[in-house]
Amino acid sequence: MALHLPLTRFGYGAAVNETSIKDSIDFAASLGLGAVELSLNLPVFFPEKYDRGQRRQVAAHARDCGMALTLHAPEDLSLLSLQACLRRAALDRLKESLDFASDIGAARVTMHLGAAVYFTMPDGSRHFLIDDYPAGYRAGLESCLAELREHAAGGPLLCIENDPQFDHPLVLEVLREVLADGGLYLTWDLGHSYGRGAQVAFLREYVSMVRNCHVHDHDGRSDHLVPGAGRSDLSSYLTLLSCNDTHFIFEVRPRAAVVACVEWARRMFETGEADM
Repeated sequence: MALHLPLTRFGYGAAVNETSIKDSIDFAASLGLGAVELSLNLPVFFPEKYDRGQRRQVAAHARDCGMALTLHAPEDLSLLSLQACLRRAALDRLKESLDFASDIGAARVTMHLGAAVYFTMPDGSRHFLIDDYPAGYRAGLESCLAELREHAAGGPLLCIENDPQFDHPLVLEVLREVLADGGLYLTWDLGHSYGRGAQVAFLREYVSMVRNCHVHDHDGRSDHLVPGAGRSDLSSYLTLLSCNDTHFIFEVRPRAAVVACVEWARRMFETGEADM
């Protein structure tokens, strides 16, 4: 039986050559999409660029266009650090991201846990510091996520994305604990989980906690491809997540690739002809 999803369940990640939040909303609306994910890596989207009045204007324009907003927190932050001052800086920026989301009416914020330090060995392998100091990394990560849960309470949903460090055994142990306590959620990036069995197994186990999904294909060498251009079994994952309260964000660029994604989605839910 063909999977049917309305186009309004889909959105796009505004990340390259974007000029304003209004323009990003208008572009998504012109394609019939129902969501925009603003990348806070871009200076044009930095929270400090918008005063209270401008934030209200953004919320009003999104509401008028019937557009759901979601934010992607900066990716140059890391909670996987032994240095408390660096974790504090990351926490402060993540809290600002959550506050910005609340002010502009964004219902979700996606975040990465960040990268852990590693050393390249003579044989080319990577020796990760997290394996030498597991107690320190665990304590730091647990403390950070507890603080973020408290700050996010009653506001936008904070969703942890499966980035490269996500499937480290220590990280998965901590995630099991914090997800069991509630108040934090997951973003499933379908391209990132391609070929990573531990990630897929964990995300399937905790699928009820997924509140955002990044959709792009993977050809075995690179990801962020238009669906159908790679090898990912997107159909099974979209089916699995179709009953969740989530949007499906096309994480491709530039905008021409987004247009191609929309064409793929139209074929998928209108005719069931898309190659997934």
